[in-house]
Parts: sequence; C-alpha cells; structure tokens
Amino acid sequence: MTERIAQLLENQKLVLTLVAVFALAGLAAFLTMNRQEDPSFPYRAGQIVTVFPGADPERVERLILEPLEERLAQVEEIEFIESVARQGVAVATLTLHQNIYDTAAAWDRVRIAMNLATADFPDGVGQPTLDDRIIGASTIVYAITGDRDPMVLADAAEKLKKRLLSVPSMSDIDVFGDPGEQITVAIEDAVIARTGLSPQQLVANLQNSNQII
Repeated sequence: MTERIAQLLENQKLVLTLVAVFALAGLAAFLTMNRQEDPSFPYRAGQIVTVFPGADPERVERLILEPLEERLAQVEEIEFIESVARQGVAVATLTLHQNIYDTAAAWDRVRIAMNLATADFPDGVGQPTLDDRIIGASTIVYAITGDRDPMVLADAAEKLKKRLLSVPSMSDIDVFGDPGEQITVAIEDAVIARTGLSPQQLVANLQNSNQII
C-alpha cells in the first residue's frame, strides 16, 4: 500500500492532469446535454373502450373482445394486451414494446386495427375509443374558486377549458371535481292518480328508458 502511494506521489502531475481532464469532460457534458423544461417521454400504454349496451359479459367477450384482439395481434409494436369484459362494455389495455419510441405511428396502426375490427362487430355496438395518454402527467393545475355554487364553478371551468384548448401546442385538458347535473322528478298526486300509474311504476319506466353506461 505504501509503495502504491509513493508511486502516485511520484506521478502527481499525471494524476492531476487526469483529474483535470475528467472534470472538464464532465463540465462539457453537463453544459451540452439536452434539456427540457417539461420533459417528454414515450406513451407506451393505452386503453380501448367499446360500449355494447345491454350485452352480458359473455357476449361482450365473444362478439367484441375476440375479434378486436385478433386484429390487435397483427400490430407488431404491441407487447401485451389485457382485456376485461363487463356488463355492456369491453376494456382492452395495451402496452407497447420498450424499444418503441415513435409511439405516434404505433398508435396509428392500433387505430387502423380497431377500425378493421369494427366490421366484425354486431349492430348496436358503439365506436371503440382509444386513450393513448393514460400515463400522462398534468403539467399545470388550476383551481377555480369563488362562488359557493359548485355548478357555477363547473361552468367557469368548462369555459376556461374551451379557451385554453385554443392555445397552440395544447395537448389535453381534464376537469376534476365536476359534480355533474341532477334531474329531479316531482310527482303531483292528482296527476298521477288520473294516469293510473303508481310512483313505483313511474320510476321503473324511467329506469328502463334512461340507461346510462
């Protein structure tokens, strides 16, 4: 050990030169490296949702997911597909290979496969929708405050969203905390008595004619 230290001391100039070279190389790499204020990354995860009102999970699996998966299997960029059939809706989650960086072109081929699969869907099936930004992160979050009425705040948020969407290079905007609208049905006893309907029958009729998926 002592001999090695002695050798290093004898070659002090060489050691200092190497340290200086490495330090300058590190500084040059730091000054010339690429930088982004909002770093971009490849979107390799996506989700396809297809609505089939009134269909049970077995029919959704057989009539929606099977033909859709057959078409998606022909897209070479897809590494993994996980499908779930629920009452009236089919959800397919996709993952691209890790070596795929041109994700926009890959998702375009996924959309082509989706459109080809729709030719095999039965009547009554909605158009499949693809969300290829499910792992995106919010860059800026705005809070709308002021009025105590949540509907007033929701309306202001929608107006702000429409104006921000007109900004160039804007990718996507989501509104969180929207309470949604509620419809109240008020029943007059005299009117419902003349129709011969009971409140229970009226509720059943409304539920049958207003199914929300």
